[in-house]
Amino acid sequence: MLKFAKKHHITLRGHNILWEDSKYQAQWQKMLSPDGLCEVALKRVKSVVTKYKGQFIHWDVINENMHYSLYSNVTNNGTDVFRLLRQLDPHPIPFLNEFNVIEDCSIQSKANLREGGYGGPLGIGLQGHFILEPNYPFIRASIDMLHATGLRIWITEFDVNTQKNAWMVKYVEPLLRELHSHPYVKGIIMWAAVWPNISCFRMCLTDNDYNNLPAGDAVDKFITVPDANWKTDRSGAFEASLFHGEYEASITLPDGSQPPAPQTFNLKPRRDVSVVRFKTPS
Repeated sequence: MLKFAKKHHITLRGHNILWEDSKYQAQWQKMLSPDGLCEVALKRVKSVVTKYKGQFIHWDVINENMHYSLYSNVTNNGTDVFRLLRQLDPHPIPFLNEFNVIEDCSIQSKANLREGGYGGPLGIGLQGHFILEPNYPFIRASIDMLHATGLRIWITEFDVNTQKNAWMVKYVEPLLRELHSHPYVKGIIMWAAVWPNISCFRMCLTDNDYNNLPAGDAVDKFITVPDANWKTDRSGAFEASLFHGEYEASITLPDGSQPPAPQTFNLKPRRDVSVVRFKTPS
């Protein structure tokens, strides 16, 4: 998988090192003392992080530690885990990854990493599993509030409950646009498999023959930028708001002629506005 991703220039995140929810743990762990559980947790961190060192841009470190606390209880609120991760693989950003932060108002707890003494870099992963009609003002306000921490924010597990409630497919594209357009959201990852009969959780993009399902059509509509025509001002400039990615541009001069071949450009994220300049015949 790593070789395939590198070959096709796919960026990877590490999800996840530890999962707080006790019902997904091995049975033998239930017999361990707190010190024993801490020991195996740190051993797990050392093993997996050493194996994949340098491969990821992010690590989801202790998954869902605002709902559960199995490992946080024995590792100084997770501080020991984050510190060990940074020692083993200092370049990726370690993330808190949580559900029901933007989906609804049910979450009441908080993460205590800073109080525990961890002062290193952090990211906020908002899973985004939407099972009910979305509340857009609440989504915006929640992201705005989280941005006050100064931490980067990603949507890490986006899906809409179209498997059980097919009518919710109408929210797939609007939600993607809402999240993508928020200035503080730096990335979106789909939680969408392609095999409905095998591994689909709540939203599948295609059927078993890779034909688009309605959710796949909605995602394609979101990521496809339609052809557009713009007219420059007298200085030969124009402004447009575009997704990051590769584009092909054909230029038509005032006399109706065109340069012999279209020009291509790649719009990449920058801290300021990206500017693209074209060379045209004098």
